Amino acid sequence: MIKRAKARQDLHRKAVETLRQLQRDGRLTNKVLAEQIFASESAASRERRALESRGVIRGYVAVVDEEKVGYSVSVFLVVSLCSQRHTAKEAFEQAIRRIDQVMECHSIAGEHDYLLRVIARDMHDYERVLREIEDVSETEHVQSFVVLNENFRKREVPL
Repeated sequence: MIKRAKARQDLHRKAVETLRQLQRDGRLTNKVLAEQIFASESAASRERRALESRGVIRGYVAVVDEEKVGYSVSVFLVVSLCSQRHTAKEAFEQAIRRIDQVMECHSIAGEHDYLLRVIARDMHDYERVLREIEDVSETEHVQSFVVLNENFRKREVPL
C-alpha cells in the first residue's frame, strides 16, 4: 500500500490527467491531448514521452471484442503444480505462454499456484485447450470456472 501511494505521489497533476485521457483513448493526437489537459502541444508530447520512457505507459493496443472474432467461451482456471521449485514454475509459465488461447496467467498465493483466463470458440475447443494445459508436465491439478456472463471489465486504472 505504501509503495502504491509513493508511486502515485511521483506523478504530478498533469501526468495523472494525461494518463486519464490516454486510458480512455490511446490514439489521441498530441494536439487533442494538449487541449484536454490544458497544456501546449509540445508539453503534452513531452508528458506522453516521459510516461512512456518511465514505463508507466507500457504500450498501446486495440481492444478486440472476443465474441465478435469467434471466441464465445471464457474460462478461469486455477492450477496447482507438482512442485514449488522455481524451475518448475518457470517451465510451466513458458509452456503456458505458448498456448495462444491463454489470455492471462497470474501467480497467486493460497491453495493453488496460478490463475489463468482462457478463451475458446466453443466447449469442444475449450476441452482441447484444457488438455494442453493438463499435459504440461508441471501441472498437477486444474479446476475450471466457466464464465456465464461478463458483467463488466474495467480497463482504466484508477488514478
